[in-house]
Amino acid sequence: MNDIVKLKPRESFKYKTQLTYLLLILYGCVFSYILVKTTRMAHPLGYLEDYYMSLRVEWLDLFMNEMRKTGLYTGLHRLYDHNASMYFYLSHLGVFAGFDTMYTFFYTQLVMVWSCIALFPSIFYKITGNVYVSILSILFFKLYNPFSLYLLSDSYWIGGWTTYLSLPILYFLFRDKWKKSNWIWITLLLGVIGVGNVFRANAGLAVIISLIILMVVKLIYPAIKEKNIKPVIIGLCICFLTVFANGFFTSTIPNIYQSATHQPESLPIKGPWHSMYIGLGWEENPLGLEYADGYGYIDREDLLYNVKEGYYIGIESPAYIKAVKKAYFNAIASHPAFFIGSYIKKGFTALFNSVKFSVINIFLNDGRYYYVKLTSHIITILLAVFMVMHIKRLPAGIRKSSIRRFLMFLPIPLIFIICGIIPGVIATPIVREYLFGAVSTFDCIALYAYITALIQATKFIKTKLNKSK
Repeated sequence: MNDIVKLKPRESFKYKTQLTYLLLILYGCVFSYILVKTTRMAHPLGYLEDYYMSLRVEWLDLFMNEMRKTGLYTGLHRLYDHNASMYFYLSHLGVFAGFDTMYTFFYTQLVMVWSCIALFPSIFYKITGNVYVSILSILFFKLYNPFSLYLLSDSYWIGGWTTYLSLPILYFLFRDKWKKSNWIWITLLLGVIGVGNVFRANAGLAVIISLIILMVVKLIYPAIKEKNIKPVIIGLCICFLTVFANGFFTSTIPNIYQSATHQPESLPIKGPWHSMYIGLGWEENPLGLEYADGYGYIDREDLLYNVKEGYYIGIESPAYIKAVKKAYFNAIASHPAFFIGSYIKKGFTALFNSVKFSVINIFLNDGRYYYVKLTSHIITILLAVFMVMHIKRLPAGIRKSSIRRFLMFLPIPLIFIICGIIPGVIATPIVREYLFGAVSTFDCIALYAYITALIQATKFIKTKLNKSK
């Protein structure tokens, strides 16, 4: 008996917590697999042809064939696309994984992204400390079938995913005092920024702004008040890394690769002038524009795609950008009142549609999921009743601190909503894909309400059970 080493209570607790996290991640993986198999992802690959932009698939096939022949990717400098680095990574990964066509790869890519759902139970266990609530939290995706989980175009979904991954972590960081474990979550957020921008330019913009605000509010400002220089330096370094992460995966790594293989550097991104110009034609206008790529071409013969040669001299080429930028400002100068009114109307329309699309996620009953959604509404109503009954029993001080904590976090979802509607304001506010970030923010708010109701319901039931004993 003397040879048996007894674990200290703290060590035993730590081991138990680590095991809980591991089991929750495993549970998330299994649930993610089931979710993929029971939704639109289970459709045949032919279904993808209606949703992916064929031109980008051709580019990827072209670059993959080039890599198979030469072993090098040499096409990045010839692309002026705003997510050009995506082709760099996907071409390497596609060849490495042995994919025959990019349609197959896109399918697998989305399955990989959906595996992020596996993180949710462990994240909410960190937030709530309640293993039962963490297990039930993932049911939100099956009960409400959020719009951003649908299979749509090639990269628009990434705006929704950066929101889904970032908001719960930011909520946790804002809620708690600064701890050593926060570095793990900060690192994850930096990864979300970098990887998200690979698939869609500025997908991590809301994360960047929120993380910098977090550093100022939670680390830099309190340290300045206490005249403690070390946290100020740490906070400023994190702000720098946050901005650096925005371009690390999208430009730094590809540029290093191009330099090491003696290839020309990629040309800088020229801005969203094409979308801004044709975006003026989203409604009736005095310019005679329509929201269609063809209405942005200044010279259709010189500004056409040339996929066979491995590049295109189309809507993102320097010559076209210069011409369409000039046309955009000429439109503003000739019709300033229309310009101002159009953008004000766009902003409100984008906000309204974001809410509408989110509400559709929750309340519109698809025939295939009617009973699932009906059950989810009944469960949510019961949870809300439990929550109200329990909150009434809380001491006034606890209620006030909970409200104060919520108000502190409130600006972060507002930032995500604003950044989420910007693509719709730039282009058109009636296309759902352009509003993914904002739609996902409203879905996340619904998720928080669902989780809060679960927490309060478990507390209420536990109190009732204790009283009955």
